[in-house]
Amino acid sequence: MSSNKLIKTNQEGEDFISELPEQLLSTILSYLPTDEAVCTSILSKKWTHSWRFVSRLDIDQTQMTSKKKHSRLSKSKIMINAKTVQNYKSVNLPTKIFNRVVEITSSILNSHRGELSSFRLVHFPKCLENGILEGWVRYLVEEKEIQDLVLVRAAEGRSKKFLDPTDRVVLSTLILPINILLSVSKLVLENYNLGLLVSCTSDSYTNNLETLKLSKICIGQEILEGVILSNCKSLKNLSLVMCFGFKKLKIDHTNIIFLELQDIFTNEIHVTAVNLGVLVLHSIGCEPKGLVIDIPNLKVFCAYCVDGWSNFHLKSMLETNVILEECSDLLRSDHPRQYPNIFENLLVLKVDLELNKVREAMPLAYVLRSCPYLEKLEVIILKSDEYDSDGSLPYPSILFWEKREYSDYSHRLKFVTIMGFEAREQEMEFAKHLITRGTKLKMFTVFFNKCSSDRANTGLGLLKVPRASLDLCIEFKPAKEDAYGDQIEDWALKYLDLV
Repeated sequence: MSSNKLIKTNQEGEDFISELPEQLLSTILSYLPTDEAVCTSILSKKWTHSWRFVSRLDIDQTQMTSKKKHSRLSKSKIMINAKTVQNYKSVNLPTKIFNRVVEITSSILNSHRGELSSFRLVHFPKCLENGILEGWVRYLVEEKEIQDLVLVRAAEGRSKKFLDPTDRVVLSTLILPINILLSVSKLVLENYNLGLLVSCTSDSYTNNLETLKLSKICIGQEILEGVILSNCKSLKNLSLVMCFGFKKLKIDHTNIIFLELQDIFTNEIHVTAVNLGVLVLHSIGCEPKGLVIDIPNLKVFCAYCVDGWSNFHLKSMLETNVILEECSDLLRSDHPRQYPNIFENLLVLKVDLELNKVREAMPLAYVLRSCPYLEKLEVIILKSDEYDSDGSLPYPSILFWEKREYSDYSHRLKFVTIMGFEAREQEMEFAKHLITRGTKLKMFTVFFNKCSSDRANTGLGLLKVPRASLDLCIEFKPAKEDAYGDQIEDWALKYLDLV
């Protein structure tokens, strides 16, 4: 970051930014990557120590070995000499350069002053050796009393978008005493073979951990259930993304209110959580009968089927309609659950389906009947053949939605969003079904997929459909680039707070 970009002056050369209060200046620097924040120390004498009081540190060791970075960072006297730097990757990092990276990281931590609330570190795998990373974590927890901790092991060799389960034997193992990790309120770990030590000095640490996100983690069932879930009594938010190493995933916790499972493939998935309010199942795979969800107070339910890890599937991915069937009592009245209808108190439902296939629309219709308090519905329409005939129906499939009985949800539903809309027959009938029966509907948003002008004109015909709600506004929009891109945890937990 050059000084002419950072410091704006008027014609007389007066420096406005440097006149800001030190506390405000440190707050601004907190939003920069740490290497950029450190660079500001060369701008003026007043800026020399400003970075030391930031409330957030974000260190990426892979950026410390970049020539481009060091052409301007060497002047800060805390970075590697630019003449010795090459664009090294973690697999061929010379010992001399690695030792200097470790020295710089330690120097940044020791030079920091004031309160530190958040710390993120992308580190080389070699930092897991000789207790280097553990020493930094202990210092952050014990001395700085850090509350938000993110640790990411830098990828070795070629960059991989998805983790291959066959590579688990070469993953670096992260071993930390569980009581240290319990001291932070939010913990994110990515790209490790996870091992936790249960310490006998647990009384010296408080159980503060409320949010835990594990991404690309090889973790055994005994570690997940016997160490993490059994010790993290205050845990409220849990995300498991692309994790493996267990044959059965069992989550039984009384305090969890948010649970996200993404790219999880195992034999069985059992979830029992009496206080769980938000459940996100994003691309999961297990035996259909092995999916057991026992939740009495569910408020937000999201189920998606996106083929993102297909090359490494050990089990086929469950389609969303199958998830809806297994989470309800549609197929099995003898389902081994204490609470047969987990949708009884549902407020928000977000799913993706091949809506043009009656076979997939049936579970959705059944679940909607099971949601007397539903307020918000979002459906992502997956591509499928336009014509679908179901011989099990006593009438033409085009009449499927018209034949649906009036249900309680039609008197509560306020917001509907349909994505991937192409104005096909079943899509139109589904939209008409909601518009003509939703007496409380306020907003009906349709995101068109790329389709012909004839289909677009057909879709606009929804504006002429008689509306059950006088307050209903129908809005048409172009396709979203990423229908799955919303940060579910943020808005879902805010939604729970409102209700």
